[in-house]
Amino acid sequence: MNINEVYKAINSNERVRQLVKTAPLNIIEQMEVKKFDTKQFVLHQGESYQNTYLLVNGRVKVF
Repeated sequence: MNINEVYKAINSNERVRQLVKTAPLNIIEQMEVKKFDTKQFVLHQGESYQNTYLLVNGRVKVF
């Protein structure tokens, strides 16, 4: 994991920065930056997932 990439992503978006500004350091250290191509990333309503995702840049369609 590249912590500098995580901090860069956090600081590139004011809403994300505000959301995680009080997060404990051990939470920040577990974050990773992932990039997805269009239609590559899909979550299904009603399913449980082990991860939490923060959209830093881009658009999402919700159905």
